[in-house]
Amino acid sequence: MIVCRLFFIFVVFIQTCLSSNETHYTAAVIEYNFSNSNSNQNQTSEDRTNEIINDFVNLIASESSKSFDIIVLPESVITNGIRTRQDLIDLSPLIATGNNPCNNPKLFPDYYRTLSCSAANFNTYIVANVVEKSLCEREPCASDGYDLYNTNVVFDRAGIVAARYRKFHLFGEYQKNVTEEVDLTTFKTDFGINFGTFICFDILFEEPSLWLTRNGTKHLAFPSMWFSEAPFLTALQVQNMFAVTTNSVLLASGANYPAIGSGGSGFYIGIEGPKNIGIVSEDGNKIFIADLPKDLNGNFPRNTQNNQRKKSVEEIDQVAKSLDGFYLKRDQLDVYTTHLITENINSTYCHEDFCCKFIVEFTKTGNSLKSYYYRIFIYSGVRTFDGVYNGGVEVCAVSFCSDTSLESCGRRIIPYEDIEWNLIFKSIEITGSFDDSKRKQQYPNSLLSDLEPLETVEYAWERSDEANLLSNGKIERKIKLLSSQERLLTFGIYGRDFTRDSAP
Repeated sequence: MIVCRLFFIFVVFIQTCLSSNETHYTAAVIEYNFSNSNSNQNQTSEDRTNEIINDFVNLIASESSKSFDIIVLPESVITNGIRTRQDLIDLSPLIATGNNPCNNPKLFPDYYRTLSCSAANFNTYIVANVVEKSLCEREPCASDGYDLYNTNVVFDRAGIVAARYRKFHLFGEYQKNVTEEVDLTTFKTDFGINFGTFICFDILFEEPSLWLTRNGTKHLAFPSMWFSEAPFLTALQVQNMFAVTTNSVLLASGANYPAIGSGGSGFYIGIEGPKNIGIVSEDGNKIFIADLPKDLNGNFPRNTQNNQRKKSVEEIDQVAKSLDGFYLKRDQLDVYTTHLITENINSTYCHEDFCCKFIVEFTKTGNSLKSYYYRIFIYSGVRTFDGVYNGGVEVCAVSFCSDTSLESCGRRIIPYEDIEWNLIFKSIEITGSFDDSKRKQQYPNSLLSDLEPLETVEYAWERSDEANLLSNGKIERKIKLLSSQERLLTFGIYGRDFTRDSAP
């Protein structure tokens, strides 16, 4: 036994040394369908949770030819089938870094131990999202004496808890608690990468996501149960705009339920753009795999080491047809200033005193009523995120409508095969001025009909440098289409103004 143990340690040591000298690491994210999590009423909460963990383990094991450095699991799936608060408390671990749950069967629930043991068995880091319990040490407390947190727990290759992050921006999770101060959680891996981690709705806020990247953390593990909203905040669209803006490597793992608009996973290599992304369109599970660079390139213009290319219309259509059943929420577009696009445009449009210049050139190829129409959208103000939080936004964009009315905007034509594409956008250029402040952030925003963003080689994203700072203390941002588009839904600048954020 001693000889075997020494051999195992030697193998791990050699793998670690080799990995630390390589330019890439191998990652996996899992998209898991949770639509049937409560379907079996005879199944106990514990049995259901163990079943979900076994599904994850089997998915990882199915890629037996791969050796993973890190695996990210989606948000809220593991405990989604737990029915009562008491069950949740019984099945929620007390999390402390440095513990090895795999070696402590009496202290931890079975599924939590399985996660720890799986990290050791597969010799990989695992980032899992669970519900964590903690003894309440403030007033008022719940009658059971516990606080519950939406928590990412990180297991290292030995199954030891390496880090913990508690979600700060809850999305209607009324049984969960938040910390008084935001956690800025990072963990250093044996393959030389310092990761940060946060959860779902956090990505739209300054803290912790932007705080991490501004302080040099450029690799991020991101569990999510995102509910896509047209036309600016679908899952892959948001993941991409964040990674491009922060030039970070984002490992996004999405919970999947197409009927309610949840899904979207993959990898984003900063300004190099997306790599192996998608939405599982028909109820199912999928493991996404990628080799990711340890070092990132600088600023736009970017190089093309990611071998980016423009997707063909046929490729876009094939994916888009499978997403007819994927539900999209809709932004509160009625408050925007809008202009129906009927001819080429070279004009400035304003919402109150917030203005952007639009240059739009297109070719019209038909007049079918089953085609998309397009409007200019511009808005600076406060919106509600489903009534759970209010956020400041500054938006300048061109986006789709299913007819000429404003009410139809952000609504897809279904079935997809009925659409006749009457417009080809030859060029779009949108320029706006924004306060030069860390309390504001602008993102490049794009969406194709397959609910994926444009590749970053297809557009330019520019910011005036300090030498060209506008006289009124504003910075200029510009997004420009570099290749013609036949399947475009949205193209523009999506800005967040964190100074306007508030509880509802």
